[in-house]
Amino acid sequence: MSKQKISPKRLVVYVLGLFLLACGVSLSIRSSLGVAPVSSVALVLGNVLGVEVGNMTIAVFSVFVLIEILLLRREFHWIQLLQVPCAVLFGKFVTLSGVLFQGINPTGLAARLLLILLAALSSGAGVMCYLTARLIPNAADGLVQVLSDKLGHSLSITKNVFDLVCVTFSTSVSLLVFHRLEGIGLGTVLMAILVGRALWLFTKLFGQALERFLYGEEQDAG
Repeated sequence: MSKQKISPKRLVVYVLGLFLLACGVSLSIRSSLGVAPVSSVALVLGNVLGVEVGNMTIAVFSVFVLIEILLLRREFHWIQLLQVPCAVLFGKFVTLSGVLFQGINPTGLAARLLLILLAALSSGAGVMCYLTARLIPNAADGLVQVLSDKLGHSLSITKNVFDLVCVTFSTSVSLLVFHRLEGIGLGTVLMAILVGRALWLFTKLFGQALERFLYGEEQDAG
């Protein structure tokens, strides 16, 4: 968490970021082409256990925080437990956005690909907002950071391996239980590629303006 003053503007942008990211999850689900690697875990386990995907996201992210505690032990800072209420908020946003988009039922491949594009754009904008707010990372990002530190690998490589593990887990459970792929497909590959590109685009277009909006007065005062 940033040591700068936690202003209402930062909180609003942070919550907006989580909501946009949740919208990206729900849009990708509606595409029926597959979801982002991390979201695939919650989607598949939710289908197996009969739990709504938003609530399953809360459970999965809470497990991620538990893994952080086990890895860090005495190095774990208890403020990092704020990732749990963050997970609850994000999960409820996934539920809400799922209700908002439940009327979207694309039939053709072109329409489904368009939904994936919109999902990636929404996710990229959401990541830009919540990262720029510099508050609590979501549990998946927090775990990736811990793994990167513990294993001594770069954050990007650790993220790639983490996503691969998520996809492998989701694929294995899906094939074992349903004998078909659930939540994994072309959309998963596209989301893995496009969210990063969307983040780059929005940061290039709006990053500096958002930084000035959130921190301009503080920076000038410094």
